[in-house]
Amino acid sequence: MQNEHPVASPQQMLTYFIILRLLQALPLSADFGRALDGGPDVFCGATNLKVPGEDTEARRLSFLPLPGLQALFYFILFFKCFSNYLLGVGQESFSFFFFFLFFFFKHTVAGLKCWESLSVYMQAISMRVTQVAIQLQNNQVLGIGSGSTIVHAVQRIAERVKQENLNLVCIPTSFQARQLILQYGLTLSDLDRHPEIDLAIDGADEVDADLNLIKGGGGCLTQEKIVAGYASRFIVIADFRKDSKNLGDQWHKGIPIEVIPMAYVPVSRAVSQKFGGVVELRMAVNKAGPVVTDNGNFILDWKFDRVHKWSEVNTAIKMIPGVVDTGLFINMAERVYFGMQDGSVNMREKPFC
Repeated sequence: MQNEHPVASPQQMLTYFIILRLLQALPLSADFGRALDGGPDVFCGATNLKVPGEDTEARRLSFLPLPGLQALFYFILFFKCFSNYLLGVGQESFSFFFFFLFFFFKHTVAGLKCWESLSVYMQAISMRVTQVAIQLQNNQVLGIGSGSTIVHAVQRIAERVKQENLNLVCIPTSFQARQLILQYGLTLSDLDRHPEIDLAIDGADEVDADLNLIKGGGGCLTQEKIVAGYASRFIVIADFRKDSKNLGDQWHKGIPIEVIPMAYVPVSRAVSQKFGGVVELRMAVNKAGPVVTDNGNFILDWKFDRVHKWSEVNTAIKMIPGVVDTGLFINMAERVYFGMQDGSVNMREKPFC
């Protein structure tokens, strides 16, 4: 009786290998990476390019040769060889086991180096944007935002304070921001003692052509909006991946809505019925149950299905009983500074109507 188990012959294995090597040589664009919703930070190789604001050469993303994807393919191939051997079929395939295992580890290491290169490059972008965007003055009250971009911004601010002997007071927008302020030896304060803020600095999950923002991917939207709202100036620093024509072009995780816990079900129903789309309760990763904000509330993520008049939608959602605030920052940012791939900084100002 013929064995029905599918066997990959050595010839087929070699064919797969040749296809993978050809795939490695293909120049793939950044748009391809974004289209896969993993963003350019997932599918990347490394080439040499000057780090923004630095004099040394460093590795940066170039979107090839897809080391993570190749590692997955090689894992599948060597697993196929080994399973064939254990099942007693395709004995000749066992000779390819160590061959594909070697390439699996090779491309896994390449993928890890890619992530390291990306981290260094994005840190350099953040530092460069901070250097250009933040014009510090003595005796200022600063609002310090939250998120990965702000980590590098606070580091740069601390360096300026030390170098220029500046006297600054910092108002945090989250527990993370508070810890950063203390970690870098800056002066910590609050809105009770400093109700008027000279300059608020924050990142964004997405920025549209009118400088409307989606914020709150890290769950700090309410305190971020409070600090930005009481600041005389509010500027945003971001990298090129956050720049969009319309909200939702790049950011697909929805608009965060902070709600009182007892109201999350009726608020979810009200938002989806009035504006369409899907509303999901944000669940925690390292704890059982939902994400809990610094204010003790829940976060809903509204995945909208079309472009809205965001000012009207923002107002309408905030009027729903149980809603604390939304991650829509409408007509708040004075300027947005984008760190570009080539190391330059693009600045956009709020359009005048």
